[in-house]
Amino acid sequence: MRVSVALRPGWGARSVLALILALSAGFAAAQNVSLVGIFGGNKAVLIVGDGPPRTLMPGEAINGVRLLGIGKESVTVDVSGSVQQLTLGDRRRHVASAAPQSVTLVADGRGHFSGAGGINGESVSFLVDTGASLVTMDTLTAQRIGLDLVHAEHGLAGTANGTIPTLRVKLDRVTLGGVTLRNVDGVVVQASLPQVLLGASFLNRMEMHREGSTMVLTQHY
Repeated sequence: MRVSVALRPGWGARSVLALILALSAGFAAAQNVSLVGIFGGNKAVLIVGDGPPRTLMPGEAINGVRLLGIGKESVTVDVSGSVQQLTLGDRRRHVASAAPQSVTLVADGRGHFSGAGGINGESVSFLVDTGASLVTMDTLTAQRIGLDLVHAEHGLAGTANGTIPTLRVKLDRVTLGGVTLRNVDGVVVQASLPQVLLGASFLNRMEMHREGSTMVLTQHY
């Protein structure tokens, strides 16, 4: 496996970046969700709101509703953080959906956006890096937060300083401010990083809006 990691020269001399976080929350929303079919134990047909029936596999999402698992006659869905079970044959259910959570970051003097957060409940410092394909950390950080590296998938990553070995990992929870995403792909590199790079495996599930020195990340799914 090969991933892209934007490791820039001079990382070791970089001081801890300043952080300002502002959380925003909204009123709860709700929508109708129904289960109309299960096929082969690995596909389910859902109707969300007034939309047409859509066939999903576990991990896929539609209109903010993510299919988590499929049983014999029921499925488990995540509606913006609210986990619900839908039974085959039920009429449409009114499923509460929490308003998308967001976090606001303010750039430091170099234009870098960083923030305090957590991985699997352990505190880390993040640096937003759109050049990294995955949430990226060094070996010391991975060991400190208790990741299982023995069974991790081995690979390579291209950096500004050449190709380095990597370990592909699955992160159960990644938290930045009031936003928590589950099942996020990550990678551990054999290089010294003062912060965890918040790459595309996290950022692609967010809506990013930047205005001047402020960046707002809003949870998309």
